[in-house]
Amino acid sequence: MIESKFIYILLVIVAGVSVTFQNSINGALASKTSTVFSVFWVFLIGTLIIIPYLFISKTPFPTIQNLKEIPFHYYLGAITGLIYVALVMISIPKLGVAYTTALLIVSQIVISLVIDRFGLLGAEVKYITIDKIMGSILMIIGVYYIGK
Repeated sequence: MIESKFIYILLVIVAGVSVTFQNSINGALASKTSTVFSVFWVFLIGTLIIIPYLFISKTPFPTIQNLKEIPFHYYLGAITGLIYVALVMISIPKLGVAYTTALLIVSQIVISLVIDRFGLLGAEVKYITIDKIMGSILMIIGVYYIGK
């Protein structure tokens, strides 16, 4: 088990770089085909890759009873993922990769503060501090200048 926070910070950075490449590639694909085809392609390829991995890794499948016990809103990630991929594909050709990414980051930070503050979706309640508000305002200002 990895104990160091550094490893997790590094993993998040790699994920951030990966999603930025993903956004750029998906936006380009959508501009050459269509948003609907591109979204289909992204999820098809993802499905084709994860299926063999499930079997190779011997990941246990939940039972029907386990699935019934999971709160409904836990299943909405697939829908929000679909919305995310489609809307980014539509936006990148019009706004560019940098501005789209900046808008994504700021919107994620603002909504994550709300989720934390009210303990939504099972999150632990965390209070919004003046530092978090100031950091968010500075990021919003940064997005404004990136979009100019």
